[in-house]
Amino acid sequence: MEEQKLLNITQIAEFYDIHRNTVMRKIRQEGIEPVDKVGNANRYNLEDVEHLFYESNTRNLPADYDPNDLPPKDRKDWYQSENERLKFELACSELIPAKEVRQESIKLMKTLVAFFESLPDKMERSRLFNSDQLDLLEKQCDLFRNQLHQTLKRQLTESCTPQQLTNS
Repeated sequence: MEEQKLLNITQIAEFYDIHRNTVMRKIRQEGIEPVDKVGNANRYNLEDVEHLFYESNTRNLPADYDPNDLPPKDRKDWYQSENERLKFELACSELIPAKEVRQESIKLMKTLVAFFESLPDKMERSRLFNSDQLDLLEKQCDLFRNQLHQTLKRQLTESCTPQQLTNS
């Protein structure tokens, strides 16, 4: 038979490193009855009370919850954990600062646009295309550049607030 781990309020408080009044309040709220009594001290089965100190009220929230709707303590804990997660991801290079992403995207776009601007000239020098083909190639390159510009412009306006657009 498995031996029960019986602890009094003070031992539970020391075990979880919280104040004994908090332990008493949570046990009273849940209506957990003592298993044993030694002197004046009620003793509780650790398995009966441990869920009070490990489970969070936020554990069963829907995926689309707003952290601002949480109780103050849970909201503070949530924001602290998010800050720590972001610091960790930044340190592990899993998170890239927006400024770096913007700079790399600009380099990529400039390289891409430069290629399509110079393509007709390169083809003309190679003498593989006749003049009609070169005109068609140039029109297609211009069309592609314009489509790229419109797509980037649309995505930028959809993903940024007006304040962010004026700051960038």
